[in-house]
Amino acid sequence: MNYVMKPPLILTHRLIPGIRIGDATISLCIERDEDQPVRTDDRRLIYHVWIDTPEWTHEDHTIQSGCDEPDNAHSLQTGLSSLLSFLSACANANDPSYGDEPGEQADLFPPHVGEWAYQNDNEIGMAQIELEETPNAIT
Repeated sequence: MNYVMKPPLILTHRLIPGIRIGDATISLCIERDEDQPVRTDDRRLIYHVWIDTPEWTHEDHTIQSGCDEPDNAHSLQTGLSSLLSFLSACANANDPSYGDEPGEQADLFPPHVGEWAYQNDNEIGMAQIELEETPNAIT
């Protein structure tokens, strides 16, 4: 598929839409099988996500769309926005100022991803706001 993207979106080194957060690149696409979108039993799209930093890469197939989300550019923007929301929740749950025990959402991602999210929480939040305030950031 060919897409036109507006900032804050970028074409990542994986040649798919994504966003830059600090030293990391987050890439997202819709999981496909023989060029058809893969859906869960309740008709949710499954997103394939990569978070690439200089030190590590995290790959995830657990982020899902809402029910019956169409397979189009809008759903990519929605999926990326949802991913940023989950990363922000994980970052807040890993904030040591809330106490000795991590919060309920701390296990949304592996510990090293949660630590990265905590360290980059402001940038994640700003990117999410930018993305949500840019209608049709990807078409």
